[in-house]
Amino acid sequence: MFGFGYGWGNNVAGLLATIVSGLFALLILVIVVGLIFLLVRFLLVATRAAQLYVAEHEPPRPVTPVTPAARVAPAA
Repeated sequence: MFGFGYGWGNNVAGLLATIVSGLFALLILVIVVGLIFLLVRFLLVATRAAQLYVAEHEPPRPVTPVTPAARVAPAA
């Protein structure tokens, strides 16, 4: 009657194992979501910093005068 696999002991241990594994899975999920958040935040900040650096250190562009297009007589 109280052999292996019978009684409350096995059910309590299974329930405890389920709760612990659920908490562990939740912890892993929180860690993964946090790492993804930090990665995306880093990439956004780094992209903005790179844009500011390029804008500040870009060589000046030569000024090219804009000439109006030559007027072409309409075809007859």
